[in-house]
Amino acid sequence: MIQLECEEQVCVQLVPSRATLKSHLIQDNSNSILFSSPVIEKCKAVVSWMSAPESYADKQFVEVDGLSRFNFGSSVAFVGVLTANELCFPMLWDAFHALPVGGEIVVVDYVVNAHNCILYRDYFKDSVEIETVGNSPSVVVFRKIALTLAETNKGLGDWSFCIPISHPNGTTLAEIRSQIEGLGLAKYELLICSSPHYKDLISEHATFVQEPDNGTLSAKKNTLAAAAQYGNLCIFHDRVSLPKNFKSAVEKYGDNYGLAHFQSLIFDPTINRIIRYSDYHVNLSTNATFFGETDNDLHLEKTFSKDSTLFREWNSEFSIANPRLYTTQMYGTGTLYICKKAVWEFCGQAPEIDWNDLEDLEHGHRSISKGVPSRVNPHAFTRSRRVRSIMLGSQRHQLSDWSNQNLSGSQIISRDASATKKLFSVDPTRVRKELYAFIDDFIPSASRRPAYKAVSASALNTGLSLFEVSIQILDLVPVLREPGFVKTLIARFFDCFPFGAHDDSSVRRLAMEVVGGGYHVDIIAGSPEFRRLADLCETGIFIDTGIKDNLGDAILRTWADKQTPLAFDGSYEEFSKAIMAAF
Repeated sequence: MIQLECEEQVCVQLVPSRATLKSHLIQDNSNSILFSSPVIEKCKAVVSWMSAPESYADKQFVEVDGLSRFNFGSSVAFVGVLTANELCFPMLWDAFHALPVGGEIVVVDYVVNAHNCILYRDYFKDSVEIETVGNSPSVVVFRKIALTLAETNKGLGDWSFCIPISHPNGTTLAEIRSQIEGLGLAKYELLICSSPHYKDLISEHATFVQEPDNGTLSAKKNTLAAAAQYGNLCIFHDRVSLPKNFKSAVEKYGDNYGLAHFQSLIFDPTINRIIRYSDYHVNLSTNATFFGETDNDLHLEKTFSKDSTLFREWNSEFSIANPRLYTTQMYGTGTLYICKKAVWEFCGQAPEIDWNDLEDLEHGHRSISKGVPSRVNPHAFTRSRRVRSIMLGSQRHQLSDWSNQNLSGSQIISRDASATKKLFSVDPTRVRKELYAFIDDFIPSASRRPAYKAVSASALNTGLSLFEVSIQILDLVPVLREPGFVKTLIARFFDCFPFGAHDDSSVRRLAMEVVGGGYHVDIIAGSPEFRRLADLCETGIFIDTGIKDNLGDAILRTWADKQTPLAFDGSYEEFSKAIMAAF
C-alpha cells in the first residue's frame, strides 16, 4: 500500500516501477498550466506523472504499477494523471475509498469526464458531490459525502466461499472444506449452488443453495452472492485449490478492493512448466464491438439472446494479461473472484450469459463501465486441480511486451525432465473404486464381469494402462443417443480419474459428437481432454505436498528469469513461501 499522510503540502512524483520499463514521466513546458490552479494549493498531497515545477520543493518519488494500492490522505490533487495512462482508474478508486466522509479529491487535467475519470461513474453516484471549478484546463472537485458500497462491508475477517457447480464430487468438496477450515479466518461459510439432485451430497460438506431456474453459471454466481451472510465473497470453481496464505494475502492487499483475483498456477505437460492458467486476461482487439456498441462506450448492457452469442457479437482476441500494466481492457476470467457482497450485487454477472459465451469478459467490461476495476492481488497464488484444454491452447497468445519486461521477481516455475522422482503418483485403489461404481451405473449386469476383470487386472498407474482399461469399459456401455444421458455418461467417466480434465463445455462438445452418430469409445478416449489426462498420469506431474522436496531449486533458478508473466512483489523468501502455499 502506498500510503501518505502529511502536515505540509508534498508533491508525489509518480514513477513507473522498474518492472514495467515504461516511462510515464512527462516533460512538457505546458505542465505549469495544470499546476497553476489555486484549488491545488489547499491540498496536502499533489500527485502527478508530470515533472512538477521547481516551486514544489518537497517532492517524493514513488514507483507504481498495476499491482499498487494507494492512500494519499484526506486531501489530494491529481494533476495530469488522467491523460497519462489508465492506471488512473484503480488509483482514483483507492484514493476515494481512503478519504473520510467530507474529504476531497481535486482532478486537474486537459479533459475531465466520465470516459477518463472513474469518479463520474454509477458506482460513486451516491457517495460523491461533483463541482467543476475551472475549464481549460478542467478543474473538478470530488467531495465524499457518504461511504461507498465497498465500505459498507468493511473488514477482512468474515468470508463467504461460494462455488457454482454442475456435477459435485464428494471427495473434492471435502478437500475444499478442509482447506477453508485451515485458513485461520474469524468467520466463514462454504456455499455450493447446484441442482436439488445433489442436495444431500453437498449438505455433508457445505450449505446447499438451489440453482436458479435458468441454471447458467452466471446466474448461479449471483444466487450465491445473494445467499451469502458475510461481506467478503470468494467466488470460485471447484477446480481451484485455495492458497494456504489466503488470510495474510488479503490482509496485505488491503480492504475496499473492487474485483480482485489471484494468479492461478497449473502444470502444462506440453512445455513441462508450471504456468499461469485462466486467471486474468486482456482483450487485445482495439476495434471490438460489444452488442453493437464500441468497447469505449460506458453503457454496455444489452439484452442477450441465445441466437446471437457473444462469440459472434464480439470480434475479440484475448491473452493472459500482465497485471502490472493495468488497462481497462483487463478482466478476471471467472476462475476466482474476491469481491465485497455489496459490490457484486451492484455489478454481478449477466444471468442470461452462460459459460462459453465469454461471460467473464462481458462482466469485466461492464464492471469498469460502472466504475469497478478488476485487479490482481499479487500476494498469493491458487492452483488449478484440472486442465481445460481450451485455456492451455490459449497460452500461445502471449502479450508481446512480456519478452522485454523486467518483472522484478516475477516468474513461472520449471522442472527438469530428468527429475529423479515423480511429483505425483496415481492412487490405483481410488481409481479402481470409482471405475467399479461407473460400471455398476452404466453397464448392464450381464456384461459387467469382463469390465470388472479388466479393472482388477490393470495397474491403473500409467497413461497406457488407463487408456487400455477405459476402452474395454466404454465398449461395454450401451449408449442411448440422448443429450442428457450422454453428457452424464461422459462427466461420470472423467470423474473416475484424479483431477479429471473436463468442464461443462468439453462435455457438451463430446456429447454432441456422440449424439450425432459418432462411436462413443473413439470420441471419449480419443478426445484432447482424455489424452491430456493420460499424459499427466504418465509423466507424474500432478503435484501434491511433496512439491516442497522437489521445487526448491526450481524456484531459485526461476527467480532471476525476467521474461515471464507471473507477477509478484516482495523478496525471494516471500515469493518462495507464496508458491509453496499454492501447493
